[in-house]
Amino acid sequence: MNVLEYYEPWSKLNNCLKRQIGFYAQWLLDNVFILDYRRPSYEVIDHRYINVML
Repeated sequence: MNVLEYYEPWSKLNNCLKRQIGFYAQWLLDNVFILDYRRPSYEVIDHRYINVML
């Protein structure tokens, strides 16, 4: 398991610091350290309440 994969689930926690770490881990896995077996975040999240994505 990649270290960033360990921190990625933290993006859903209520602790602000851990949530930030999880967000950065998710961003890095989506944009810098791309893993073949991992689906990008934009394919996994619920898009029903999102009007615009940059």
